Amino acid sequence: MNTEGFQLFLDGFSASHPADFHVMQVDNARFHTTAKLSLPDNVMLLYQPPYSPEVNPIEQVWAWAKGEIAGEIFETVDDLKRRVNAVIESAGEALFKSIVHRQFILDALNIVNI
Repeated sequence: MNTEGFQLFLDGFSASHPADFHVMQVDNARFHTTAKLSLPDNVMLLYQPPYSPEVNPIEQVWAWAKGEIAGEIFETVDDLKRRVNAVIESAGEALFKSIVHRQFILDALNIVNI
């Protein structure tokens, strides 16, 4: 990942969901924090504290997903990818909301009146 790739992602994501305002929690990787980024009007970046995997929602998703497939043996990496995708797709929105809900995110949105 680099600045150009992240910019392409942001632009594409923004264009595919133009009617919504999106808050993306990101880490402090250089390509997330560079002044070279041009944020779309409907995207806001929320930076998590450095070295804090406990507040990174994807870390909780991975911990949950690993628990779902623990002990399974896969012939190939592609088999593992398919299984992880199936587990994630079957989970449902409510489960993910319960896993990734973080009060500090809601507090930050409240501060900026979102």
